[in-house]
Amino acid sequence: MTKVVAGIVTYNPNLEQLKQVVEAIENQVGEIVIVDNASNNLANIKKNFQNLTIISLSTNLGIAAALNKINQFAINHEADWVITLDQDSVVNANIVCTYFEYLRKIPNYQQKVGAINSQYEVKDVYVKKNDQVVEDLDVITSGLLANVSAIKNGINYDETMFIDLVDFDFNHLLNSYGYMVLRAPFVGYQHELGNNVKRVRFFNKQVSVIDYSQFRIFYQWRNLFYFYRKWHTTKYFVSFSKQTIKRLIYDDNRLGQMGAILKGIWAGSRVSIKRK
Repeated sequence: MTKVVAGIVTYNPNLEQLKQVVEAIENQVGEIVIVDNASNNLANIKKNFQNLTIISLSTNLGIAAALNKINQFAINHEADWVITLDQDSVVNANIVCTYFEYLRKIPNYQQKVGAINSQYEVKDVYVKKNDQVVEDLDVITSGLLANVSAIKNGINYDETMFIDLVDFDFNHLLNSYGYMVLRAPFVGYQHELGNNVKRVRFFNKQVSVIDYSQFRIFYQWRNLFYFYRKWHTTKYFVSFSKQTIKRLIYDDNRLGQMGAILKGIWAGSRVSIKRK
């Protein structure tokens, strides 16, 4: 019988929202682990989820390190597949079984498929949709069902990156080992970007602007250049640049943003590349 475990990465989560995430996935998997990145409400997390395994990190090591803890948990508990979730992504009641409906149509999927994700919905943000199973290296880690046998081959999240493009890097690594990364043609969960998405008028139409902190902007541009040097692709420069331009137009702290971008570019051009 195929064993699936779930892992949730938390950082100062809204407990009611986290409860919804847990309740939505708990009947679909064998076990759930929460990996907490030094939240200031860790005591409340432990109090409210006493029946779950909680791995608490003493400091915020980043999303990549937390995801690697989840993957190691899956290996230790002899799981076949592991589904990873953000603290605010609520899955549909049948997401796991629907994944396997699509996977079983692929001959030898246990050896060929490294991971599969679905479509998702985000309020006020366009998310691309497909009408059939497609190979897609742009699927995110939330909602991702990953093959533990691939992880055992040494495929891990790059902890150098901390946050941003961590998911796409993992997908590229799976692909470089010969595994397929798939997106299934159904909406599997509701995903959120927090309270930092605002709708503004750009000429004669409404557009979404994601208002990130300077800390996050630094890592976006740092990892963008790091990713380019690692995988020799410029495919994410356009999307990052579009969001940056919109933020610079509609954000008051343009100087701070530009400083974070320049610092990120400088850091990303110098950090050592982690090779497989």
